[in-house]
Amino acid sequence: MEEAYSNLNNAYLQIKGMIVVEGFYALVAGFVITTFVFKLAGIIKEMVHEGKGFNAKQFYELGREYILCIALICIMPVLLDTLETVLAYAADRLMESLAAGGVYNPDNIWKKPIEQLFDDLMNSDIIDIAVNGLDTAFDSLLGAVGSFGGVAYDYLMLVFLCTRYLILILLEVISPLAIACLYNSDTRSSFYTWARQMVGCYMLYPGFVIASVFSDLIVVNYVQQRPWSVVLMVIFSFILKLTMLATVKATVNKWL
Repeated sequence: MEEAYSNLNNAYLQIKGMIVVEGFYALVAGFVITTFVFKLAGIIKEMVHEGKGFNAKQFYELGREYILCIALICIMPVLLDTLETVLAYAADRLMESLAAGGVYNPDNIWKKPIEQLFDDLMNSDIIDIAVNGLDTAFDSLLGAVGSFGGVAYDYLMLVFLCTRYLILILLEVISPLAIACLYNSDTRSSFYTWARQMVGCYMLYPGFVIASVFSDLIVVNYVQQRPWSVVLMVIFSFILKLTMLATVKATVNKWL
């Protein structure tokens, strides 16, 4: 799982490139600019024909809304890509610092306990294996369950992050339209709804990382120190991390 967060971010950027999100931004930006030009021409025509003279306030109010929309549409793709890259980089550096500082190895917390479980099984006396064949088969089954649970524990965080990236991509696809809704008072509420969802999506990233690290520290400092079987510890740890990650998602959804 080395550089896992950066690799996941690269996959996200590749998907965005395939969808051609920037094309949506360009299309909506062109529509906004065209609408702005027509409205500006209408105001100038009205001033000329009716002899009202130059009204700086009217130009300012019109330009403020459209220029803001165009500016957001122009900077949003770069801003989101940069923010995602920074978040992934920070998460990878955090994992590296935990491993380098001797706190724990985030790459595979259950590798050594499960390897020790299988070593004990393989080093059993051949006579004991022959006499206790059923028990040995059951121990092998438990070892397989423990191995699967250990791998599932290590990759559970990435599953939650993948769902978060999926939500982010969907929000980015409609982001040009959401931003375009900003310049019309009748549709402005749609922009605010989209903005709240984006804020929630970005709250999930640090929330998932904190929950994952917190769960790992509980497992390393408490669960693995208990005199329980490895399989029982793996199952408990998986439920612990799943619950903490789900709590983060539920809490963010509740805030929104």
